[in-house]
Amino acid sequence: MITEKEEYNIFTNLHEYKRLELERRTNGVISQTHNKFCEDTLSTYNNYNKEIEKHCKNLLYLCNVYYPINYQKITDKKKSCDVFNYWFNDDLVNINKQNILDSEFYTSISNYINQHLKIHECDLNLHKIEDFEFHNLKILYDLYYNFYNKNISSNGVYESSKCTNGCSHKAICAELFNRNIDKCPMSKKSKFCNELEQFRNKYIADNICEPCPNVPSLKPRQNDLPTEAFVDAKEQGTRTDVDQYIQEPESVPSNENKHFTPLGNYLNSKIIKKKSEWNNFDKEENEMLLNNPENEEIYLENTPYHIAYHSV
Repeated sequence: MITEKEEYNIFTNLHEYKRLELERRTNGVISQTHNKFCEDTLSTYNNYNKEIEKHCKNLLYLCNVYYPINYQKITDKKKSCDVFNYWFNDDLVNINKQNILDSEFYTSISNYINQHLKIHECDLNLHKIEDFEFHNLKILYDLYYNFYNKNISSNGVYESSKCTNGCSHKAICAELFNRNIDKCPMSKKSKFCNELEQFRNKYIADNICEPCPNVPSLKPRQNDLPTEAFVDAKEQGTRTDVDQYIQEPESVPSNENKHFTPLGNYLNSKIIKKKSEWNNFDKEENEMLLNNPENEEIYLENTPYHIAYHSV
């Protein structure tokens, strides 16, 4: 079974990072100290030195402008470090296909940022995201990116009450969602599948844009649970319920199959006769008491009781 190590709910409010996303596309200026750190750290990666250095400096720039630009706008600040790690992996995805960047590379940059450019509310833990998880995170990123882009105005500002080219963005979301929900049959439990369902809820609840008749509906998850499992469970439950009320009759001792010695036969006949006499006596006594005019019938909670009074 594949283990998901990453957090998958980090893009729920991706629109709050829109300004940082725009800054990410530029080559921001950082201090000479930060420049020197990236140059020294990446000097051993000769083949990709310049490209890796560029992404290192860009990450330091984003961390440097994080507080003044976006800090107050971000709702769940603890997710910011995970978003930064995803961005860094995205920048390096083509370089690091052969895993040329070891854990020391990520750790050294993390330590430097946490010491000199600390992101409030979270500690940056840069690390390589496993390929299959990065692929799934990219799907979620693209879903939320397009979902919120329909509310981005022409000047790049997010406005939740306005819809710009809503149908084209919703069409991208629907196509991407439907292509990937097939990976998540009902029997599969995973963070990725759970987050797809969370996106579905957000997508369906959105009513800002006008209806888009040409955009397909989001597909349901495939029910791969066998029907027999439901039937067997239901029948088993019924049998259990019935068994609670149906009990096997207790075995009652019977004399029919018993064999006695001559003395035993004699004693057995005497016992049966004595039982018969006592039964007749009890029956006559009950009838006498019930027919006695001194009896008084009372009721207690709708239950009749016969009480006999005898003179002393």
